[in-house]
Amino acid sequence: MRLKKPVQASIEQVRITREGTTAVIDHADPTISGVNLTIGDAIHAMSDQDILVVYNDVIAAQEQSRRDWDNTVIEIPPGKPQIKHNRDSGQWMPQGEVLRCSIEDNAEGEAVIVIDDKELSLREFGRLLTRHQSRSNSRSFGDSIAKRSLRPLPISTRNSMRWLSMSATLSATTSMALRPVP
Repeated sequence: MRLKKPVQASIEQVRITREGTTAVIDHADPTISGVNLTIGDAIHAMSDQDILVVYNDVIAAQEQSRRDWDNTVIEIPPGKPQIKHNRDSGQWMPQGEVLRCSIEDNAEGEAVIVIDDKELSLREFGRLLTRHQSRSNSRSFGDSIAKRSLRPLPISTRNSMRWLSMSATLSATTSMALRPVP
């Protein structure tokens, strides 16, 4: 079962433990994901309630960021490469947020995804998509597949958040920095 995203909580709804400079926040509701909140040395002088205030502020900032997100996607113009192969990771990387592709079968009868005349196996295509996480649960299928451009999420069910980097100015700046240049 996939865990729900963390939500704002009261002190009765969470259990807070500390691991060095990180607060580990687990919800009483086992269907909600836990959070590793990196605070730094200030954690040693903070009560559980102080940590919870920071946690709730981070969740509120994330929710506001999702509401403020510009849903305009970037599509690479036809004739320009939509994907490129990264030598360091050995993976194909999308260059925009929309992929024009077709689903075909190869000589062995296996399904392949064709992008820019390159045949990607289902595994390669899946790895390409994991590089771009969707901000919403909706998916666009058909002539193009639109995905939001975000850093990949870790496999673990915990989210790590660095509360010092959640200022509105930095958030707006990094949102712009994450947009690929056409």
